Amino acid sequence: MAKVDVYCRYCHTSEQVKGHGKGNGGHPRYRCYACCKVFQLEYTYQACKPGVKEQIIEIVAHVFGERSRKTLDNLLTLLSPFHIRFYCTDDYAVYDSLPEEEHLTGKTFTQRLERNNLTHRTRIKRLNRKTIEYSKSEEMHDKVIGTFIERENYF
Repeated sequence: MAKVDVYCRYCHTSEQVKGHGKGNGGHPRYRCYACCKVFQLEYTYQACKPGVKEQIIEIVAHVFGERSRKTLDNLLTLLSPFHIRFYCTDDYAVYDSLPEEEHLTGKTFTQRLERNNLTHRTRIKRLNRKTIEYSKSEEMHDKVIGTFIERENYF
């Protein structure tokens, strides 16, 4: 009978790796008793594979930019015409430069904003995909979103 050595992907040892049942997709799971981690060699869902999380973080950082003072200054310049009364952020060091009376830190307000953004994305299809109800005119795009926000928040 052939023996296959399974190496822990966290601590790279094979001596203390033992079988640990099966995962949801039916693939065998392994437990490393050296570092007390459980892992699989094969995954049904692509997002569970090792390295995918790092790729997602890299893509998000590339699209939105670094969380640096320069990026914050650019964002504040773009938001200045809207006369924003307060900013809801996490406790990241870059945001210390915001005025204290306009800066709210914590999960409560950030979660509320994210919930509002999700509602807008699901209810306004043009914020989600270009193929459904997308207009090439930026003016029309702004009017539709403005009308939705007006109806949703003020009527």
